[in-house]
Amino acid sequence: TPITGGSYVVGAGVYLLTIAPAQLSEGRAPTNGLDPTNVACNTDANVEAVQFRLINIRPERYAGLDHASPQFRNRLAYRCFGIEAREQNMIDPWRVDAPRYGLIDELRDVGLGNRDVPLALVYWTAQGIQFVDTWAARRPLHRGDNVPFSLLVDDRSPAIGRAMFMQFQAQIDQLASPFALPGSVTARNHFRYLPPVGIIPVPEESNATDAEATRFFTGLTYRGPAFINAARLEGLIRESLCYPSIDTESRELIWLYRVRENRMAIDSAAGVNRPRSFLVFASGHLPYRADAQFDAAYWNYSNYALAR
Repeated sequence: TPITGGSYVVGAGVYLLTIAPAQLSEGRAPTNGLDPTNVACNTDANVEAVQFRLINIRPERYAGLDHASPQFRNRLAYRCFGIEAREQNMIDPWRVDAPRYGLIDELRDVGLGNRDVPLALVYWTAQGIQFVDTWAARRPLHRGDNVPFSLLVDDRSPAIGRAMFMQFQAQIDQLASPFALPGSVTARNHFRYLPPVGIIPVPEESNATDAEATRFFTGLTYRGPAFINAARLEGLIRESLCYPSIDTESRELIWLYRVRENRMAIDSAAGVNRPRSFLVFASGHLPYRADAQFDAAYWNYSNYALAR
């Protein structure tokens, strides 16, 4: 696409920032012909470049979302993840429209070209930029097949699962103070949806109640926190990429975990060397990970096995 110049005025609204390849001709090469004023092959060089665009997302595409709500960013991101279409596909897996779902796919027909690579969602108001959410738009390369059951087996589901995890972590980092989330930030206030696994910073507590650490989950159904070894954390996150998100308006179970190595380091360190305390949450649909194993658990940093 030729590079186009000129001024660009942005008004209030939601925009998709994209990058695309572009080409620009530069200089003139010597030519000789019958008509020197009409020579088609006189370009000296073609310069490869990139082109950034802001594509306005019309408000009707996210109708029903309250701009003033603390949940607006989260709900908008999950519109991009296509959560409604994914839920419908699970109800009827013979649907064949799975490869195209979500807010970004809708823009393919109204300005988003095949050469555009989405970079971020930008929310602009009269007061300026309110947020730039990269993981709501970013995806690794993946393949999608327009056939029944494709959503269950193609590469898009784990790609979206990774984006859900990273989008949540980026937003949590912006909401958190240097060491913990403010008491006013809870899952139900700021998030309609949570990824199937996430990590949150929590304050340290001198007692065993975990009241401050679990404040984020007020109003939700949870068990724990229980101790797990760090060796289980990466596997838990990677397995979660193909699980559905957590609806904070439901009463479905959420597992809470403390990582044993983190707690031990906090208990043994002093002053500035103390690491940040954190909790891991996981959808109740994921298998429970905190049963203690013989010769792999520590007495003061383990749990009794759950009765099943």
